[in-house]
Amino acid sequence: MPLLLRSATLSRWVDIDDEINIEDIDADAITDLRTTKNRLSMWLISDDKKDMDNAILALATNRDGIEKMSVFFVELNEVEKCFSIQNTPGQSPFIDVNSSHRDVCGLTHKGLGKLAGICLNSVKNSNWEEISKNRIKEMIKNAIQEKRLTRDLVKKKLQDNIEKEIGWDL
Repeated sequence: MPLLLRSATLSRWVDIDDEINIEDIDADAITDLRTTKNRLSMWLISDDKKDMDNAILALATNRDGIEKMSVFFVELNEVEKCFSIQNTPGQSPFIDVNSSHRDVCGLTHKGLGKLAGICLNSVKNSNWEEISKNRIKEMIKNAIQEKRLTRDLVKKKLQDNIEKEIGWDL
Protein backbone atom coordinates (compact mmCIF):
# COMPACT_ATOMS: atom_id res chain seq x y z
CA MET A 1 0.00 0.00 0.00
CA PRO A 2 1.49 3.38 -0.98
CA LEU A 3 2.40 5.87 1.71
CA LEU A 4 2.14 9.62 2.13
CA LEU A 5 5.19 11.36 3.58
CA ARG A 6 5.17 14.58 5.58
CA SER A 7 7.97 16.55 7.23
CA ALA A 8 7.40 17.16 10.94
CA THR A 9 9.07 17.93 14.25
CA LEU A 10 8.82 14.43 15.65
CA SER A 11 9.48 15.42 19.26
CA ARG A 12 6.05 17.04 19.16
CA TRP A 13 4.47 13.68 18.27
CA VAL A 14 6.49 10.80 19.73
CA ASP A 15 6.10 11.93 23.34
CA ILE A 16 2.30 12.15 23.20
CA ASP A 17 0.61 9.80 25.67
CA ASP A 18 -0.90 6.73 23.97
CA GLU A 19 -4.20 7.25 25.78
CA ILE A 20 -4.66 10.90 24.83
CA ASN A 21 -7.93 12.10 23.42
CA ILE A 22 -7.24 13.40 19.92
CA GLU A 23 -8.77 16.75 20.89
CA ASP A 24 -6.06 17.18 23.54
CA ILE A 25 -3.03 16.96 21.22
CA ASP A 26 -0.71 19.92 21.76
CA ALA A 27 -1.20 22.80 19.36
CA ASP A 28 2.53 22.63 18.56
CA ALA A 29 2.04 19.17 17.02
CA ILE A 30 -0.88 20.43 14.96
CA THR A 31 1.31 23.21 13.51
CA ASP A 32 3.19 20.46 11.64
CA LEU A 33 -0.04 20.05 9.68
CA ARG A 34 -0.13 23.65 8.47
CA THR A 35 -2.40 23.98 5.47
CA THR A 36 -2.68 26.37 2.55
CA LYS A 37 -6.16 26.92 1.15
CA ASN A 38 -7.42 24.02 3.30
CA ARG A 39 -4.94 21.62 1.67
CA LEU A 40 -2.11 19.71 3.28
CA SER A 41 0.96 19.04 1.17
CA MET A 42 2.33 15.47 1.22
CA TRP A 43 4.50 13.27 -0.98
CA LEU A 44 3.47 9.88 -2.35
CA ILE A 45 6.03 7.10 -1.91
CA SER A 46 5.96 3.34 -2.36
CA ASP A 47 5.36 1.12 0.65
CA ASP A 48 8.90 -0.28 0.36
CA LYS A 49 10.15 3.33 0.67
CA LYS A 50 12.58 2.87 -2.24
CA ASP A 51 11.62 6.29 -3.57
CA MET A 52 11.66 8.01 -0.17
CA ASP A 53 14.96 9.78 -0.86
CA ASN A 54 13.36 11.60 -3.80
CA ALA A 55 10.58 12.97 -1.57
CA ILE A 56 13.12 13.96 1.08
CA LEU A 57 15.21 15.70 -1.56
CA ALA A 58 12.11 17.57 -2.76
CA LEU A 59 11.53 18.81 0.78
CA ALA A 60 15.21 19.56 1.46
CA THR A 61 15.64 21.63 -1.70
CA ASN A 62 12.71 23.86 -0.73
CA ARG A 63 14.49 25.04 2.42
CA ASP A 64 16.91 27.88 2.97
CA GLY A 65 19.73 25.66 4.22
CA ILE A 66 20.91 22.10 4.53
CA GLU A 67 19.63 20.73 7.82
CA LYS A 68 18.46 17.50 9.38
CA MET A 69 14.87 16.54 8.81
CA SER A 70 12.24 14.30 10.33
CA VAL A 71 9.38 12.75 8.40
CA PHE A 72 6.47 10.48 9.13
CA PHE A 73 4.48 8.20 6.83
CA VAL A 74 0.78 7.45 6.73
CA GLU A 75 -0.90 4.82 4.61
CA LEU A 76 -2.57 6.37 1.59
CA ASN A 77 -5.70 4.24 1.99
CA GLU A 78 -6.16 5.43 5.62
CA VAL A 79 -6.21 9.04 4.46
CA GLU A 80 -8.36 8.28 1.39
CA LYS A 81 -11.05 6.77 3.63
CA CYS A 82 -11.68 10.20 5.12
CA PHE A 83 -10.37 12.80 2.68
CA SER A 84 -10.02 13.68 -0.94
CA ILE A 85 -6.46 13.36 -2.26
CA GLN A 86 -5.50 15.39 -5.28
CA ASN A 87 -2.50 14.91 -7.53
CA THR A 88 -1.05 18.43 -7.69
CA PRO A 89 2.41 19.11 -9.10
CA GLY A 90 4.96 19.88 -6.41
CA GLN A 91 6.90 23.14 -6.37
CA SER A 92 10.27 21.63 -5.59
CA PRO A 93 13.43 22.57 -7.49
CA PHE A 94 14.00 18.82 -7.65
CA ILE A 95 11.77 18.52 -10.70
CA ASP A 96 12.00 14.72 -11.10
CA VAL A 97 9.73 14.13 -8.13
CA ASN A 98 7.15 16.92 -8.45
CA SER A 99 4.65 14.50 -10.02
CA SER A 100 4.63 12.55 -6.72
CA HIS A 101 3.20 15.47 -4.78
CA ARG A 102 -0.29 15.12 -3.33
CA ASP A 103 -2.66 17.45 -1.51
CA VAL A 104 -5.09 16.29 1.15
CA CYS A 105 -8.03 18.53 0.22
CA GLY A 106 -11.01 20.20 1.83
CA LEU A 107 -9.65 20.19 5.35
CA THR A 108 -11.72 21.78 8.10
CA HIS A 109 -11.00 22.21 11.80
CA LYS A 110 -12.70 18.89 12.51
CA GLY A 111 -11.02 17.22 9.54
CA LEU A 112 -7.58 18.44 10.60
CA GLY A 113 -8.16 16.86 13.99
CA LYS A 114 -9.12 13.58 12.34
CA LEU A 115 -6.01 13.75 10.14
CA ALA A 116 -3.89 14.51 13.21
CA GLY A 117 -5.25 11.29 14.73
CA ILE A 118 -4.21 9.31 11.65
CA CYS A 119 -0.75 10.90 11.79
CA LEU A 120 -0.40 10.26 15.52
CA ASN A 121 -1.30 6.59 15.12
CA SER A 122 1.25 6.29 12.37
CA VAL A 123 4.01 7.90 14.46
CA LYS A 124 3.08 5.72 17.46
CA ASN A 125 3.52 2.69 15.17
CA SER A 126 7.09 3.84 14.40
CA ASN A 127 6.27 5.02 10.89
CA TRP A 128 8.77 7.84 10.98
CA GLU A 129 12.40 8.50 10.22
CA GLU A 130 15.02 11.08 11.09
CA ILE A 131 17.36 12.06 8.29
CA SER A 132 20.75 13.47 9.27
CA LYS A 133 22.25 16.58 7.77
CA ASN A 134 25.07 14.45 6.35
CA ARG A 135 22.62 12.14 4.59
CA ILE A 136 20.80 15.12 3.08
CA LYS A 137 24.12 16.60 1.94
CA GLU A 138 24.96 13.27 0.28
CA MET A 139 21.56 13.20 -1.48
CA ILE A 140 22.03 16.75 -2.74
CA LYS A 141 25.58 15.98 -3.87
CA ASN A 142 24.40 12.92 -5.81
CA ALA A 143 21.54 14.88 -7.42
CA ILE A 144 23.99 17.57 -8.55
CA GLN A 145 26.42 14.98 -9.92
CA GLU A 146 23.60 13.24 -11.79
CA LYS A 147 22.43 16.65 -13.08
CA ARG A 148 18.99 16.15 -11.52
CA LEU A 149 19.39 19.34 -9.48
CA THR A 150 20.66 22.60 -10.92
CA ARG A 151 21.67 25.83 -9.26
CA ASP A 152 19.22 28.02 -11.18
CA LEU A 153 16.18 26.25 -9.69
CA VAL A 154 17.26 26.57 -6.04
CA LYS A 155 16.58 29.53 -3.72
CA LYS A 156 19.53 31.92 -3.36
CA LYS A 157 20.07 31.09 0.34
CA LEU A 158 20.19 27.38 -0.40
CA GLN A 159 22.43 27.99 -3.42
CA ASP A 160 24.92 29.73 -1.15
CA ASN A 161 24.63 27.01 1.49
CA ILE A 162 25.23 24.28 -1.09
CA GLU A 163 28.22 26.19 -2.45
CA LYS A 164 29.71 26.46 1.05
CA GLU A 165 29.01 22.91 2.25
CA ILE A 166 29.14 20.79 -0.94
CA GLY A 167 30.05 22.85 -3.98
CA TRP A 168 28.26 23.00 -7.30
CA ASP A 169 31.21 21.94 -9.47
CA LEU A 170 31.35 18.23 -8.71
